[in-house]
Amino acid sequence: MRESALVQQDLSQAGTSDSNLPEVSEAACAASPTDVSQHIAAHAAQRPEQTAIVVLGRNGFRAGNARRATSKVTFSELEERVQRLASGLLAAGFQPGMRVLLMVRPGVEFVVLTFAMFRAGVVPVMIDPGMGVSR
Repeated sequence: MRESALVQQDLSQAGTSDSNLPEVSEAACAASPTDVSQHIAAHAAQRPEQTAIVVLGRNGFRAGNARRATSKVTFSELEERVQRLASGLLAAGFQPGMRVLLMVRPGVEFVVLTFAMFRAGVVPVMIDPGMGVSR
């Protein structure tokens, strides 16, 4: 079963199937079945240089507008950032089970913060900073 919601198709490899990727073993993720951030650690251990997050340009990806990615984050980079921030949250006094408001625009920082909070056992209460803004 594929558990990686973070893996997005690399735009430079559009048309390649996700089925070409080796599976992350269930055993690697079974250590803590309630901590979804452990899936990142498992992916980082098995395929550290694989792209985990692709950040698109301002207009994103639209039909007929296959823009190139503006930046990419590998699983090893993502794991390192998640672990460092989770440790920092705990060192700063955040406690497992504590509910904490998270108000960050979508992007790499949002992903890192969310998974760091999961890793630290902190419950993120997500607030969309664009809520109520008409465009």
